[in-house]
Amino acid sequence: MNGLLSTKWATATCTPYRIDGDLDAGNARIHVIGQRGTKHLVAMERQCIVTKGRSDDRTVLLVPEVEQNRTVGITLLHVQFQAHMDAGSLRSVLGGYRNRYAALSDAVTETEPVFDEGLLASMPVVDLLCEPINALADRWRNGSLHRS
Repeated sequence: MNGLLSTKWATATCTPYRIDGDLDAGNARIHVIGQRGTKHLVAMERQCIVTKGRSDDRTVLLVPEVEQNRTVGITLLHVQFQAHMDAGSLRSVLGGYRNRYAALSDAVTETEPVFDEGLLASMPVVDLLCEPINALADRWRNGSLHRS
């Protein structure tokens, strides 16, 4: 998360979630104040996730609140990332966020001889954080990315 948090972003709003019960026992319930939505993956993995809202397409950062190795809540932050970053910074951000750099590089080199990380700079930061890895890798495979 350090690389992600060092990028330029601004919080617009915050939505807290409360979790009652035991996730490991399968009897937990997530209670949202003011909004609805399933945040089960964040609660189970106890890791932050960047995603886009289904109804409004706004970028959100979901942060699990963990006490004694148990998720007790989730905070939803509406965030806005800068549009583009240099390739070196993106390598750091993606490497520190759910290991997305290695996953993307591996997906591309399954069919391509090399992974040209310089092309990262041509992609919107939010796409690199939110889109499925295989969809991102297809951009390299299909030649739809070009150096500026």
